[in-house]
Amino acid sequence: MIRVKETGLIALALLLMSIIVIPIPSLTLSINDIIRDDNENVVVDERTGLLVFLNISLSDMLRLAYIVRNVSMPLLEWSRGYNVSLANVIIRLGDEFLERAINESSVNETRAKIYAFVSAVIYAHAPATAHPVLARTIRENVGENFNITNNTVLAVYNRTLELSSLLENAKNIVVNYNLTISDRVRELEIIASGLVNISLTLLNEGFTGRAFGMMIRAYNTYTRAYSFLIKSIFAQILGIRLDPRERLTNRFTHRIVVREILERVIDNLPKVFRERIREKVRNGEIKNWEDLRREVRREIEEYRRYIIEKNIDIVTSVLVQIIRLLYYRGDMLNKTLQDAIEQWLSEEGMLLERLGFGRKPIDENKLREYLKDLVRKTYSETGYIGLELLKECINRLESIIRDKTSISVDLDIVLYYISQLRHG
Repeated sequence: MIRVKETGLIALALLLMSIIVIPIPSLTLSINDIIRDDNENVVVDERTGLLVFLNISLSDMLRLAYIVRNVSMPLLEWSRGYNVSLANVIIRLGDEFLERAINESSVNETRAKIYAFVSAVIYAHAPATAHPVLARTIRENVGENFNITNNTVLAVYNRTLELSSLLENAKNIVVNYNLTISDRVRELEIIASGLVNISLTLLNEGFTGRAFGMMIRAYNTYTRAYSFLIKSIFAQILGIRLDPRERLTNRFTHRIVVREILERVIDNLPKVFRERIREKVRNGEIKNWEDLRREVRREIEEYRRYIIEKNIDIVTSVLVQIIRLLYYRGDMLNKTLQDAIEQWLSEEGMLLERLGFGRKPIDENKLREYLKDLVRKTYSETGYIGLELLKECINRLESIIRDKTSISVDLDIVLYYISQLRHG
């Protein structure tokens, strides 16, 4: 995996989640910038674009933060139990802003309200941590060759039951605060429960793939229900109308951007594309947060593709060298292995006509193309990179050669041989 400085990673993750969670060092407000929306009295901070609700008391804003925290915490703790690092980030930053709100409450009420609100928005991203839990569950329970099995479906089923139980607990917390449960939450629960039943029926009938798809949909539906439950808390306490499909932060950010704040965000982006983003800001190509999010996503995707292609090329080159060494010098390591490689190359049409004495030369282009296709297919099926990708490709190549020649081969012997040479 590519390691990025923690500060850059956190800044990037939070930027893509919500621009509202950017730390705000100074919050001097201008009353002249009052705007109105749905009869709500709000003021726009000149430097951040954050909408501050003037008709919401500090006690209510703190109440919002505490309720959202208490409703989100069971899900965050659950995700943390499955080693989801994002859960730790959300808890740490949410608690940090909540503490700031409390500390500012006796000094600057407006600033305290903003900190409390930012804290609530950070906690509200708890449902996003359910997705890595699902991914880990699938990865740890697939069958041989990464096939979906009954055990895979049942593992997702168990996580779905856990998520359903967490949602039920969260609903009880909401009710205990004298808030109502939205009909939309109940509708999503009914849909999810139905999908679970359909999945189990399909599983009993032997339709494993379809059962898996239905169970995934059930899990994601419970996640959506949890997300809307949290949104409904904002709607009730702040007295606003929220569409279930609407991003929460769209209602609380004003479309103004100050270049100094953009520059601060850019400083925490990964170095590989930081300066390109900065240049686009200076050239006026990035004018708002949407532009910035779009460009960051595009840069991430381009860099991801670059890293993947680089890994594929490197692993392909290693495999080519393994085959070449075993074919031309294999008699020094294992004559049976050398014969198996020769037979496999011959059957695959990757040997050229002999020009003189010695072994037939390998068609290097065909060999590289063949192995690159194998590496690319392995990556697309597993998502592995680096040593994991190399090891999996070696395992698959051993199986291919064994199937073609009926000879068991151990290609790792080359890696061992190289390591011995390095260590004398």
